Amino acid sequence: MEGHELTALIIEDDYAGYYYLKEVLRLSGIKSVWVNNAVDGFVYCLKNNEPDIVFMDIKLPGISGLDGSHLIKKYRPSIPVIAETAFIRDYDKDICFRSGCDAYLGKPISSSRLMDTVNNILKKRYHKIQNVT
Repeated sequence: MEGHELTALIIEDDYAGYYYLKEVLRLSGIKSVWVNNAVDGFVYCLKNNEPDIVFMDIKLPGISGLDGSHLIKKYRPSIPVIAETAFIRDYDKDICFRSGCDAYLGKPISSSRLMDTVNNILKKRYHKIQNVT
């Protein structure tokens, strides 16, 4: 998207997990904002026109990432939310989608899978966007 810097909100309580996502996204020209809990992520989404995409760790202190995803989608339904978790059973995926998540990434997350997911989500949101990779 010309003239628009893409921004990802990373809601992750583990700094190493955040840093990995931030660096992969940075290499593709996407800036990131970090918060370490779902409540702060929800508030950020309410107060800012960005982000273009949200990465939500499912296992967070306080309210869960599932509840946080549900809140974000309730008040800002156009923001795509990608769940990220070490739990990869089909049942867990279903729970993520029922909470409003648009996609699901099992940990550990490969950089290629991450960027494929981002490109697919942003193409749907912005209709015609060239790959950011």
